[in-house]
Amino acid sequence: MASERTFEPMLVREKDLSSMVMSPTSDLTWFRRTFKPMKQGSVRGSVFTLASTAMGAGYLATPNILLNAGVIFGLGIIIFCGILIYLSLMTVARCADKYKIFHYPSVARKMLGNGWAVLLEVAIILNGYGLIIALNIIVGSLIPNIMSSFGVKGHGDLERALAMTGLNLCVVTPLGIMRNLGALRFKALFNVTCLTFIMFVVIIEFPFFAEDNNFDTVKYAGMDMTFFSAFSLGLFAYLCHQNLTRIQNELENASILRMKKVTGRSVTIMCTLFCLISLFGYLSCLHNTPHLIILRKPPSNISNDAAMVICRIMITFTMSIAIPINLNPCRVSIQKLIFKVEGKASNLMHYGITLTIICTTLIFAIFFPNVEIVFHFLGGFCGGVMALIIPGLMYVKYSEKPLTYWKNAIVIVVSWGLAFVGFTSLIIDVYNEAK
Repeated sequence: MASERTFEPMLVREKDLSSMVMSPTSDLTWFRRTFKPMKQGSVRGSVFTLASTAMGAGYLATPNILLNAGVIFGLGIIIFCGILIYLSLMTVARCADKYKIFHYPSVARKMLGNGWAVLLEVAIILNGYGLIIALNIIVGSLIPNIMSSFGVKGHGDLERALAMTGLNLCVVTPLGIMRNLGALRFKALFNVTCLTFIMFVVIIEFPFFAEDNNFDTVKYAGMDMTFFSAFSLGLFAYLCHQNLTRIQNELENASILRMKKVTGRSVTIMCTLFCLISLFGYLSCLHNTPHLIILRKPPSNISNDAAMVICRIMITFTMSIAIPINLNPCRVSIQKLIFKVEGKASNLMHYGITLTIICTTLIFAIFFPNVEIVFHFLGGFCGGVMALIIPGLMYVKYSEKPLTYWKNAIVIVVSWGLAFVGFTSLIIDVYNEAK
């Protein structure tokens, strides 16, 4: 990269000098570094925050990657998407560091112009909007399921609609209108704890499912139209670009080397967890794998899967809190892009945008409860723009070499080609839904 080759022996910036000062933790033992309290701006805290940004609804849907593409191709897609995301995140981090701009759309505007920055802003808004819809659909599916586990049964669609409406009235609206959600920072820790617990439940209960399954029907590799869906789902599971530059700005002694540690460790954690839950989740259910692994039916030798009911309760709570957390950046982006308001908006604008988002996402989730299409939209379109197209163009600009340079040509062809694969999965979903 251009900035990495530049050597200025007589000119050392103040931030560069501070980054060369030995960290106060450098003389600590491995045990104390690993288990000391995490602070905002530390490498461990940044790794944790970045990983928790991505790990959510997409994590619970990763067994569908293996259902669509087979065990071998599916795990290959998960690993390949992890590598793509790492390279993509590091491209954005290098560009942000070069211009000292720690806001993703602003970096894109500086490097690529207003048109591409607007496209990125739209993708970020639609990503937040789509996540809120998906979270509503998931919680609306989980609450009736939890109630039925305790013997309370009713009309499925009515229960689902009432659950989502009650959630938005009692939880999302009061929290969503808050300007500062700092009190909800605990959600990141609780989110990762819940998802890790779910992974252990899926692995531990696998032998009970193995007794019922006929593994002759295992799909090892598949190259049909569902392969496109598997790729877009893999891309969505890792998507965390919207939070990267904020984490980079808060990182103590920020440098490209430390950002490599943050992104590399975050992606490694995500890839490991995705591979484990997707493999054991798919092998437990095979062709009956649901869109969300926590909605699977219990094995025949367990009448009421209490451990999975606990998982559903935990996920219902964490995803209910995730809705207002995702609402906040979506609202700010709309405020900046559409109303051209920087900083604090008026109360009228603040409440108006908030209530509009809440009402429209709720209506969409009630009447169009196909979470699979939402996932593929988030991975196919939003992931294609945020993780492939824009970082690919930024890489070319950062290199300071012509587009025809062989590395730049490869990056453009790969990024746009893979984005097309993601778009194709969305088109296929819409076509199948229309039929």
